[in-house]
Amino acid sequence: MSSWLLSFSSVAEVLEGLVALAVYYQAFKFYRLSGEKALLHVSASFLALGVGLLAHGLSLGAVLLVLAGPVRALIKLALLISEVMALALFGCEAFAYGYLAYFYAKPSQEEAAEGLLFPLVLRETPEKPPRPEALIRFIRYHPLLECVVLALLVYLTYKTISNFLSSRDANPFLIGFAFLFLTAAHACFMLSYFLATFYFTAHVLQLLAFVCVFIVLLRVVSA
Repeated sequence: MSSWLLSFSSVAEVLEGLVALAVYYQAFKFYRLSGEKALLHVSASFLALGVGLLAHGLSLGAVLLVLAGPVRALIKLALLISEVMALALFGCEAFAYGYLAYFYAKPSQEEAAEGLLFPLVLRETPEKPPRPEALIRFIRYHPLLECVVLALLVYLTYKTISNFLSSRDANPFLIGFAFLFLTAAHACFMLSYFLATFYFTAHVLQLLAFVCVFIVLLRVVSA
């Protein structure tokens, strides 16, 4: 179970990181064409998200290889690397969502009306493998830090849903639901400390959120 959970986490976060980097690329490319600063905010935020998720996902893959290898002395080093990368992921997510929250805290009236873009410790005894919930503590950062990210996402969801209600347009609708998905995803990440099933749900919701944002950017670029 531990290997399967680590494998899923690694693949899911690499995939989510690639989608986030695709959002960054499209937003930055269109920013260079239009000069719209909202797109610069979006590109910077998703660059941080993409790098954080990709680095964390790849580090989990490396940890999985170490745990599967014959050198047991490297396990402590692998656990330390995982903890450091989890904190790095928190830093990237806190920066990305905090930056967007700051951007949303002071939009112009015109921008608000348009809705804008949205701008564990592993045991070495094979007889007693760790519970999935224990592995979540090894993979994710501390729940208190998760609360910080969740609070930022709740604010962003409120702002984006408000933008949609004022404009009733397709793009604000997609962006509002993207942040709603992200909020639900991080709520599931918190609940996964008690029931690991929520961890898989969280990754599905997070991927759906990034896809929604990517669709909006494609709509804007092709408009």
